[in-house]
Amino acid sequence: MDKYIISSALIFNDKNQILLIRHTPEFEADYYWYIPGGTANKDENALDALRREVKEETNIDINDIGELVYTVEHTNHKRGWYSDIYVYKIKDWCGELEINDPDGDTVELKWFDIKQAIDVIKDVPFRVMREPLMNYMEEREIQKKWSYVEYKDDKIELL
Repeated sequence: MDKYIISSALIFNDKNQILLIRHTPEFEADYYWYIPGGTANKDENALDALRREVKEETNIDINDIGELVYTVEHTNHKRGWYSDIYVYKIKDWCGELEINDPDGDTVELKWFDIKQAIDVIKDVPFRVMREPLMNYMEEREIQKKWSYVEYKDDKIELL
């Protein structure tokens, strides 16, 4: 089973708006809005991947990563991989928004008020991405660690 490290960033501006990126379709999903981030290269740790992915997708430089808000363990038997996902709330950043994504996965960048962000995040087609972020955005009881198993029959279980 292949293993992946994925890092994502919660980036807020001085108006308390959150930055979301619009992704190209993947797997069976259509376009969707989500926080910036992506998969670490073989020679990267989670923090190096976070800085690189945010720079590529948004042109933002992270000055201070801030706190680790939550993690997600995702075992996907259907696709034959396992991932550790780390989501950080960025404390300090600089730069002008611009898409620099060499993979072409990012098609749009936009600041959202929290209520607007919640409305579009509800449409994220992947439960393991959507559920923890919605929990955080809606300020429900903070859950620091999430563990999901996705079976070959498409059933997804939260452990």
